[in-house]
Amino acid sequence: MHMKIFVPKSYSELTAAQSRWMFRTLAKNPELNSVEFKTFAFLRFAGLHVITKDYESGDFLIKLGRSIFRIDAAQIAGAIRHLDWTLFPPARPWRPDRIAWRRPTDADFSDVDFKTYIAVDNLYQGYLQTYDLGLIRRIADMLVPSPHRPFREWELAAVFHWIASVKDFFVKKFPHFFSPADSNSLAGSGTLPSHKQIEDAMNAQIRALTKGDISREEEILSMPCWRALVELDSQAREYQELKAKTK
Repeated sequence: MHMKIFVPKSYSELTAAQSRWMFRTLAKNPELNSVEFKTFAFLRFAGLHVITKDYESGDFLIKLGRSIFRIDAAQIAGAIRHLDWTLFPPARPWRPDRIAWRRPTDADFSDVDFKTYIAVDNLYQGYLQTYDLGLIRRIADMLVPSPHRPFREWELAAVFHWIASVKDFFVKKFPHFFSPADSNSLAGSGTLPSHKQIEDAMNAQIRALTKGDISREEEILSMPCWRALVELDSQAREYQELKAKTK
């Protein structure tokens, strides 16, 4: 029997129900390994209902609509490769359309000011060190205006993936500023930065933009983060070019 089965190829193709299921499953079942998770996701996204599973062979007896058929372990293994993307942060900035019944800020942070960006980055780095979900909740508070209810755990998992996707995107978008060789950058290093390193990097970013004029600090912090990062990237590029010439 030949049947066409479709599953999302990226985060951007997830429906609201699929993204909710995905992050709820990740949040509630941390013990799942990658193969188990992708198998469950494949069956769910494809709309396949398992009638029974042969645990000795790994085969599934599946129902799709009115059709009943068997999928063997090799077919499952081949199919779930199409969901490898679920094991990594989104390739481009992505977040659910609704979090706590409200529309969050733009996925790419185009409407986020520099002060909020710095705060989000600090909290994200703190979470990587402590796994304190309260830090992700504080990020959600800043990025989801007037939530209609408390954030659920699956939504916080989605927020974590969102921030990871933004950071990866910014590293590619502003390569000079986020160069590992840049002492003011927290990106690309093999180890997690300490609290002091995070604070020093934040202060260095602000000093670079204010050029030492403390009276401009509020102006700088309130500017769009994209504009601030464009300027920081330009300054980093000029510094790297000057450094290369003096070698």
